[in-house]
Amino acid sequence: MILITGCSRAGSVFTHRVLQQLGLRIGHEGMSRGDIGTCSHYATGLMIKYPEVYKEYFFTTILHQVRHPLKNIESLTTMKYWDHSNRGMNMPAGPSIEYVSPLDVDPSLKHDNLILQCARYYFLYNSVAEANSQYTFQAEKLLSDDSVFDEVCKRTGVTKLPKEIDVPKNANSRKHVSSRKSVSWEILESLDSQLTYNLKQMADRWGYGDE
Repeated sequence: MILITGCSRAGSVFTHRVLQQLGLRIGHEGMSRGDIGTCSHYATGLMIKYPEVYKEYFFTTILHQVRHPLKNIESLTTMKYWDHSNRGMNMPAGPSIEYVSPLDVDPSLKHDNLILQCARYYFLYNSVAEANSQYTFQAEKLLSDDSVFDEVCKRTGVTKLPKEIDVPKNANSRKHVSSRKSVSWEILESLDSQLTYNLKQMADRWGYGDE
């Protein structure tokens, strides 16, 4: 069973569509009968708060997908489902690979400043996902870096490639959402200098050091 996880707004829709084109029956934030895995950031929440639920999925290949901290945190400011009070009518009733809310996982993430709340969430989920995965890769490099693409294919068991891959355009993009906040290292530094230092360390470790 394959799991690609991390945090929300890191490009899981994009990766899901690419993997399907590579012939993998893999779900997105859920699994249907016959699927061999899923792309689900909710899985990281299960690892943290509901480990017994997480273990029931029996994932054997776990990949950690990341996106540049500034771009990811900025996109997170558009996220709606922080807690049970605004989960939406179509969300599952309890914790699962399809849904577990960040503020249920860790209420201390909450802050009146939305950017700081998003940064805390990004750091927690990616720290846990990285520690519990076998390979971390940049979402931005999945189709632009042959070494990353080859490694993901190898680890997910893809042996036959299509003649071409239809690159997903604007997969679940929220660039024009009115609530979106602008995020920079300077803004993060003004909110929490230690967290910003930790995020920069992450960025360096994952190859974003010069960005």
